Amino acid sequence: MNLEELEKLNELKEKGIITQEEFDKKKKEMLNGHKENISQSDKGKNIWNNYLSCWEKSFQFLGRATRYEFWGFVFINTLISFVLSLIDISAETGGILNGIFTLIILVPTVAVTVRRLHDVNKSALALLLPFLCLILLTIVFHKNNVLVGLFALIITIYFIYLLCQTCKKSYADKNEYGENLAEDKFDQIAKRLMIALIILYLLPVLGLLIIGGSAGFSSASSRYKLNKNIDQISIIVTNIRALYQGYETYDGLDNRFAKKIYVVPSDMYSDQTDDKITNAFGTETIIHGEGSTFSITYANLSEEQCLKIYTGDWGDNFVGVLINGNTFDNCSTCPECYLSLVFN
Repeated sequence: MNLEELEKLNELKEKGIITQEEFDKKKKEMLNGHKENISQSDKGKNIWNNYLSCWEKSFQFLGRATRYEFWGFVFINTLISFVLSLIDISAETGGILNGIFTLIILVPTVAVTVRRLHDVNKSALALLLPFLCLILLTIVFHKNNVLVGLFALIITIYFIYLLCQTCKKSYADKNEYGENLAEDKFDQIAKRLMIALIILYLLPVLGLLIIGGSAGFSSASSRYKLNKNIDQISIIVTNIRALYQGYETYDGLDNRFAKKIYVVPSDMYSDQTDDKITNAFGTETIIHGEGSTFSITYANLSEEQCLKIYTGDWGDNFVGVLINGNTFDNCSTCPECYLSLVFN
């Protein structure tokens, strides 16, 4: 509202030229006109109009771009790219639609990024460093793995630095690139867009880290269980041979007796008086002696677990392997194997 016009209107009322009712009516019209102007101004700055404005400035590398202008443009492009990716997957186009779109938005994206750097009082020359590094990698240092790794690390860190610059608040004063165009209302919207996009892009990375971590944990757990089983078998074999030294037969050796004479590691059972022995895979272990040989049988093993035990090195007194009571040379004959290691 124009304060001078309001003062003139009030003066007319005090002089009796207009009535109070006319004064209120005129004042209301002035207020409504002011709100309409504000509404039209805000409408011109909605995210879609902001997006179209960036396209109009596709080749404008001078001036400044607020956080709202930059992140609004990136936000819409991300949504379009996501939709095109879904179409590519559905139509099995090999990503051609999304690839074409990426090429189309390249120049406008560079332009708005340059203006965004100007807005935080940074030179657009900052964008050249990653490209210089890529050129050096491609032409000069591509055969040196150490330098390739070093330059890749530099580029990654620098891109993070540039991302941080685009997240910064506008430089408060006028600079060599122009006036500060940021408005608090739209800057708050920009913050929300910025946070939403960063989270959106980080989710796949976190997903990969979680999957990779889970796979690594699973692999480490599998190795631990295998090593523990090998240790347990070695202990059982050593103890049995030591206690039966000088005997010609292993007759009578079974789970209950093996636990009674302490040849089985204590972490393989909880009750010394029953027949139950559990290995590190969590399945049943059966110790059996007959004649000049004794066996350690692992029950209900998966094919992978069977192979891990089957291919172990069990020393000079190792006779062989029985799978489900038969002599086979692989573990793929059944979904769950009873693998017996036979010793003398």
